[in-house]
Amino acid sequence: MVACSDDNEQLEQDEETLQLLPYSEHLSFVGSPATRALDGYEEYTAAPITAYLTPEGASRAAIYRYSTVSNRWNSGFKIKDNNTYYIYGFTPSDAVTGSSINFLSGDSYENGARLTLNGLKPVSDKDFCLIVGIRQVDTETTEVPSDFKPGNFKYEGRPKNQNFAYMMLHHIYGALSFTIKIDEKYNQLRRIKLKTMELKDVPSVYSTVTMDISKTSGLDPIGANSWTKVSETENVKFFENNTGLELTTTAQPLTLKIENEDVEKIMVAQALSSNLNLVCTYDVYDTNNNLIRQNCKAENKLPGRTVNRGEWRTVNLTVNPTYLYVLSEPDLDNPSITFN
Repeated sequence: MVACSDDNEQLEQDEETLQLLPYSEHLSFVGSPATRALDGYEEYTAAPITAYLTPEGASRAAIYRYSTVSNRWNSGFKIKDNNTYYIYGFTPSDAVTGSSINFLSGDSYENGARLTLNGLKPVSDKDFCLIVGIRQVDTETTEVPSDFKPGNFKYEGRPKNQNFAYMMLHHIYGALSFTIKIDEKYNQLRRIKLKTMELKDVPSVYSTVTMDISKTSGLDPIGANSWTKVSETENVKFFENNTGLELTTTAQPLTLKIENEDVEKIMVAQALSSNLNLVCTYDVYDTNNNLIRQNCKAENKLPGRTVNRGEWRTVNLTVNPTYLYVLSEPDLDNPSITFN
């Protein structure tokens, strides 16, 4: 990570620190039982933000951290009155192992920037976002302007105690949550206890991700992007219950675990979301709770592009035998898991 300036460095007479007031777009909800969230933005006070401030074609990275005392995002980066800055960046800062910025065209950041990010995880508990807009305001008490839209990254340095701006963030990953139930007829014959769920053959990391961000007039500024994955793959486990979660005929939302954090959703990189294979491990019991089969596995390819960036989709799963009307013994004791 490019180092930021020292917070304890003495300010020169014509220098001032910029106070950021970031807002983040809501995740939109897609698919039953979730509903689409209202369009709009909410206050963001979560993870540190890496912001590249680019005076006169140069670039320096500053790490902004939120203070619950001042209710501001602060950094030691100094700006000067009457200097023009273009501000690009991402959050969380610790979601990458390294980053850099280059001109999108020509020798200026006026029309956009190309961000290069290293070490992003394809599946994570981190909601990775890019800065998609900056709006200068007069005071820290200024309400979010109603005409604040993405696509502007310009900031003009002002005299001391007048440097405030709102920052707009947008998601690069999509979110997946899961519900699961057992078919009603099958439940009369067998009991199922879910033990694990995992995504199969996921790249262990994206070594390099490039994101083109363009100056726009209120449109989404995130353009061309490329994701370079390493050859090594792994299965990413995001649900585990050693004794088994007994399923019912009512869909249960699953509490997930990723990177040792309990979460209601997992974040999935957009480059991964059209090629996901889900593996479930479960035990089968008869109606008297006698174990019939242990550690059965059901593998399903999630349909199509499972999730787009900024979307939150719920995957609804049902356990049932493939041919319920036959009720053949092998199928009865080794049911499939299907998508609604």
